[in-house]
Amino acid sequence: MARRFWSTVDTVLIALAGTVLLASILHVTADVAMKYFFAQPIPGTIVYVSNFYMTMIVFLPLASAELRNQHVFVDLWPEQAPRWLDMLGLRFNWALSSAIYFLLAWNTLKDAMRKQAEGEYVLDQSGLVITWPSYYVLPFGFVVIGALLAAKIVKPRLALTADKAQTNG
Repeated sequence: MARRFWSTVDTVLIALAGTVLLASILHVTADVAMKYFFAQPIPGTIVYVSNFYMTMIVFLPLASAELRNQHVFVDLWPEQAPRWLDMLGLRFNWALSSAIYFLLAWNTLKDAMRKQAEGEYVLDQSGLVITWPSYYVLPFGFVVIGALLAAKIVKPRLALTADKAQTNG
């Protein structure tokens, strides 16, 4: 049940990030075409790509590599160490990492709320572009990976199996 839940979360977030990536490609392509064919680039393209598209492409699927056991991994002790010591080390790592991600979520949420209260924007050739909503993507991504790591403490075999990792769900 937990594996199915995380597989669904992963599929939704990967699909959303993929859709944003596609939108970014189309937006930049249209901007270049407009610039070269009509001498009228799409106003705000750089602001939207750097503040919205890239943030979503990076932080929405943050937990995906963890779910597939594809994050960077370093063995702290020899392979001959007992299995219980390996599991203890993994659980400690997941707990520490989860706590760090939740702290990052809390700090970035406070930052996002401050940016919203200030009405953060960027001045572009087209005028003002409101950017504060993009700050909420970071705490969301951090909460998802923090929750996944916390869940792995209780259910270590939560990662997707090889066939599911290849097909994303």
